[in-house]
Amino acid sequence: MYKRQGLAAAFRRAFGGETITDGTTSPAVAPPDQMFVGSGDTRMRQAALTPSRLDFPEPENPYKGLYAFEEADSADFFGRRDLVEQLLGRLGQEDPIGQRFIAVVGPSGSGKSSVIKAGVIPALRDNKVEGTADWFIVEMTPDVHPLEELEAALLRVAVNPPESLLSQLREDERGLIRAVKRVLPADDRIELVLFIDQFEEAFTQVADEDERAQFLSVLAAAVRDPRSRLRLVITLRADFYDRPLLYQDFGSLLRDHTEVALPLSREELEESIVQPANQVGVNVQPELVAAIIADVVEQPGMLPLLQYALTELFERRKGREMTLQAYQESGGVQGALARRAEDLFSQFDAESQDATRQLFLRLVTIGEGTEDTRRRVLRSRLLSVDERLEPIIQMYGKARLLTFDRDSETREPTIEVAHEALIRQWGRLRDWLDNSRDDLRQQRRVARSAQDWAVSGHDPSFLATGFRLDQLEQWMESTDFILSNEEQAFLDASVAKSQEAEAVEAARRAREEALEERSQRILRALAVVFLGAAVVAAVLAFLAFQSGQAAERQAIVNRSLTLATGAQLALADDDTDQAIVLALAANDIEAPPSQARRSLVEAGFAPGTRRVYSGHEGRIFGVAVAPAGQRIVTSAGDGRLMLWSRASGEMARIYEGHQDTVFEAVFSNDGRQILSGGADGKVILWDVERDTASLTIDAHEDVVRDVALSPNTRLAASGSADGTAVIWDLSSGEALHTLTGHSDQVFAVGFSPDGSTLATGSQDATIILWDVETGEQLAVWADHSGRINDLAFSPDGEWLVSAAGGDNALFVWEVSSGVVLRRIFGHADQPYAVVFGPDGDVILSGSQDGSTRVWNANTGAQIQRFLGHAGGVESVAFSPDGKSVFSGGQDNVLREWDLTSGAELFRFTEHSVTIYGTAFHPNGRFAASGAWDTTVVIYDTQSGRAVRRFGQIDNTDPAVGHTNWITDIEFTADGTGVVTGSYDGAVILWDFETGELLRRFEGHDNRIWDIAVSPDGTRAISGSQDQTAIIWDLNTGDQLVRLEGQVGWIRGVDFSPDGTRVLTGAGESQTVVEWDAFTGEMIQTLTGHEEWLWEVVYFSDGQRALSSASDGEFILWDLESGQRIRSFIGHDGPLTNFALYPDEMLVATASSDTTIRVWDIESGLEIRRFTGHSGTVWGLALSPDGETAITGSSDATVRVWDINFTQDELIEWVQENRYVREPTCLERQEYQIAPLCED
Repeated sequence: MYKRQGLAAAFRRAFGGETITDGTTSPAVAPPDQMFVGSGDTRMRQAALTPSRLDFPEPENPYKGLYAFEEADSADFFGRRDLVEQLLGRLGQEDPIGQRFIAVVGPSGSGKSSVIKAGVIPALRDNKVEGTADWFIVEMTPDVHPLEELEAALLRVAVNPPESLLSQLREDERGLIRAVKRVLPADDRIELVLFIDQFEEAFTQVADEDERAQFLSVLAAAVRDPRSRLRLVITLRADFYDRPLLYQDFGSLLRDHTEVALPLSREELEESIVQPANQVGVNVQPELVAAIIADVVEQPGMLPLLQYALTELFERRKGREMTLQAYQESGGVQGALARRAEDLFSQFDAESQDATRQLFLRLVTIGEGTEDTRRRVLRSRLLSVDERLEPIIQMYGKARLLTFDRDSETREPTIEVAHEALIRQWGRLRDWLDNSRDDLRQQRRVARSAQDWAVSGHDPSFLATGFRLDQLEQWMESTDFILSNEEQAFLDASVAKSQEAEAVEAARRAREEALEERSQRILRALAVVFLGAAVVAAVLAFLAFQSGQAAERQAIVNRSLTLATGAQLALADDDTDQAIVLALAANDIEAPPSQARRSLVEAGFAPGTRRVYSGHEGRIFGVAVAPAGQRIVTSAGDGRLMLWSRASGEMARIYEGHQDTVFEAVFSNDGRQILSGGADGKVILWDVERDTASLTIDAHEDVVRDVALSPNTRLAASGSADGTAVIWDLSSGEALHTLTGHSDQVFAVGFSPDGSTLATGSQDATIILWDVETGEQLAVWADHSGRINDLAFSPDGEWLVSAAGGDNALFVWEVSSGVVLRRIFGHADQPYAVVFGPDGDVILSGSQDGSTRVWNANTGAQIQRFLGHAGGVESVAFSPDGKSVFSGGQDNVLREWDLTSGAELFRFTEHSVTIYGTAFHPNGRFAASGAWDTTVVIYDTQSGRAVRRFGQIDNTDPAVGHTNWITDIEFTADGTGVVTGSYDGAVILWDFETGELLRRFEGHDNRIWDIAVSPDGTRAISGSQDQTAIIWDLNTGDQLVRLEGQVGWIRGVDFSPDGTRVLTGAGESQTVVEWDAFTGEMIQTLTGHEEWLWEVVYFSDGQRALSSASDGEFILWDLESGQRIRSFIGHDGPLTNFALYPDEMLVATASSDTTIRVWDIESGLEIRRFTGHSGTVWGLALSPDGETAITGSSDATVRVWDINFTQDELIEWVQENRYVREPTCLERQEYQIAPLCED
């Protein structure tokens, strides 16, 4: 913390007694024999010190759990001294804007709020920045209506509170300046510090875009005004950093005046752990401090988990000491929070557990391209869902997992999750969210509609009708979500209104039909008489036949759907083997349903088993891939080594020479030799091509557990059950050093990439580093709690990863310091094998739990999990290109797994930031991308190479290119030019061959969101946040037409096929407008979307169009009638882009849910889905022939996909590129796959 105060008070809380002072210094705590100064009774003092009489009160818990530190907690706030001083320095700087605005940005759980509340604000009150002691300070959160929250905050500090400030705030952008002046005293030296916490709520909670924009506008204006008396401090989650940047004035403030809340250093962590406890007289074991720091250091977002774990540890302390044992028993930093939530959940009966699920789902806002966030909800609204929630709320509140407050406007009680860390860490809640995202989105729509209906005074025009009501009724039939009273009333009223309208319509039709019936009755009667006898028999026979066929077909379709559902469930559980088996069976019928076809695309293309290599008759303990990547060697319990061809999957050679299990085999760097070690105590060097041993060493008297080759292949190392490791000279077979530092079996050995260090891991749970040249011991690491099964250095030698039993974890160590950088948990049993990927960014592990997993080496996050082995995984290896991995199992087989989607043809990483636009050249060979880094990159999609870049990365010179991120990109019709639109408000025409900037088009007052080029290539249109679209002459640079009058940001634009009309889509008004492209006259307005509109596109007939929205829905329009033809719903987030196939029978879509999907235009059904991106997919374009797509994403990759294939081509690809096994007997029985197994 910035200041350390209240120490005496803290000791008084812990021990009792008086504070004494010498009259000249700050108060100090009296030693125990002076705690009763002034009593005049030495007997009282002596009695107090007698151990049998000691009765000190229990110390208060100084840790905060999941709650943010408040101003009153400043005495317990430690570890952020440097950051607080930096922030105070900003407030005291001379820059007139810099001193008026600070944004503290960091991931959730980085302690942003606490730094301000318990660090900066107390310092300001203590006049740490000159003149601040008299400043007014107030805090707020944006919530649903930020201007109302702002008004409430200002009124709380007003000297003479006016009746209202809201109208003044809404008047114009200077409203806040005037409001601040109104609430402060007349003394100009007194300023107001407005602290807005959780600023991301302006984007997660505020539904009205106009209100959000006005809120940001008044804040920016108040900061920029040189006479303003406002100082603005905000905290913002890092994953929302891009949202304010979309607003020009506020975004520039954020860009220039941000302070990042970095993870605490080791010293800061130690201070935050130890000092609060010491202040109340409690000791923290040094080994506990070391363990906690190892678990959280350099891990973003861990501070709430740390505080919660410390809170629990304080409650579980032994006397006045916090212990390592209690820490381990509680599950550590990462386990304590989830364990506490789960312990409470386990105490409930089944009904209460379901109610708990309903509760927490309503307390979370689903992230769209961002992490899920907590949501503040009225207590009364929650209790109207289920009365059983009250005791559940109380229990989770008592455990500090829920927090309680009051709505700032209505003063009604509110409830929210104490911190987003609970959302991230509690696995059960994550599962609930992952399985209920569609339900949650639908419930939120119902809730918003119900609130609007209530605010309108229950105006019937606000009720759901038509297609929307049909959706709601279908949802209610399938969901287990319980609606609140208000939501249920809205739905009931909508149904009642619909039924009333249907009754009126039915009565009208009945009257008309009665009149028609009367005039035709006689004629029909005669027709019946004459024709009835002849027709009845034929009709009945036909209907019986038709009915039988329909029933048989439906039964076949139903079985196919059952298989497809099973395939999707298996895929969700990472069992790609079963997913492929069931998906193929689901498609083994004539004209399979769309869900079946989609399941095969997903299962077939998903990363999974490419090939299974069978031949060993024992467990595969070792696997290695030759440097060229075309051959693999395995070693196994049958005493043999086998060499395999990746091209054919066939065994090429068998190496026999060991007399027992061969535990490890490794290739030399040139791929010409193999080193192996076995249970017979031998180390053998093999000549790969001659399948003969070139050197055999009787290395140990006991089992050789592991072997390694030095990078120059001159040395070898072996680790043995005899407790030693030996370094060998392979030219002579002599032992250079016998390493005797372990107290038990040595299971793992590995050379550093430079060959200077050897690492060994043992049954004794330690890792030892040795100097290869001298054999001297360099370091001993003892953080694991069980046997070290495997270890590996990173390619640069800076890190080492180890896999151990006992804690079932992978540890990532910093080699230079011996510090554990990361503890990676996730395996359900001990990991046996581990290795770094070729670039060092990922880690591969195999475990007794039967899984093979890929992890992010920098964060410890799991990237992929593969299941398929019938037993544990003993060995793992990467292919040299990092695109495939291998695992050897206890089931005696080797599996090769593809890490990428089978539909992914190429992946480019030329941009290191978000890519917003992609486009294909008219010749179909080249493609382009535009990104946040202000550049354009051109790709050759046949060779898979990036060929050139336009502009300069992070450019600031308009003469060179864009000065802010590129939002869209298109080619001219003849392919000679590239057109880009940007956040800087300009359109640029580039020369495709040279990258020269040919022309810059300026005319917009704000950023550009979308562009399109006319079919004849002479014009371009740009849509902007300034609520206009401009049509440009590409040859002259002239502005031809400016389209004005549509309300909202213009997010989508397109030319009609003949170039005479254009479509524009506006976000806020949710409208599509068609315009005359030459006169600028508005032709028609299409309405129907319920959320922000994003993209628009014409069909080639010019009579139909598509539009997409932020709720994931897109609509097919008939432009002649202006009516909706069909809606497409399925994406789990905003639909960011789409592209029609050349025959316009299919459309591809991209979304923030990271998927690319393909839809059948006629039926509206999703028929294909492609996964692989790990962030929002912004850019999407199809090649002219419709065979490939290019996408750009916030994961900083551009990818080229194969997206057009027949069903037969897909099945053929799956059979050639994926392991397809026979269905098991259980699968045949469960899914009725013929032939069934005999009993």
